[in-house]
Amino acid sequence: MDADFRSEVESFVKNWDDSMEKQLFSDTMPDGRMVTGTWGEVIRHIIAHEIHHIGQLSIWAREIGKKPVSANFIGRGLASQTIK
Repeated sequence: MDADFRSEVESFVKNWDDSMEKQLFSDTMPDGRMVTGTWGEVIRHIIAHEIHHIGQLSIWAREIGKKPVSANFIGRGLASQTIK
């Protein structure tokens, strides 16, 4: 299911603009609940979610005797795609 959202999330992150920080959004969840917040909250949720997954991968790697995944985002070329 995550793969289904990759292009949407990638586009959102690559097109992030500081003006979006406090812009409001609302969405209806599959269970009918209405969720509201700011796009700044959304981008922070995405960051926290990715950090969570890196932690999961590190734990699983240790469990099978492999080197843990590095949580370091420096040097992965993430900024080079956004610096103009």
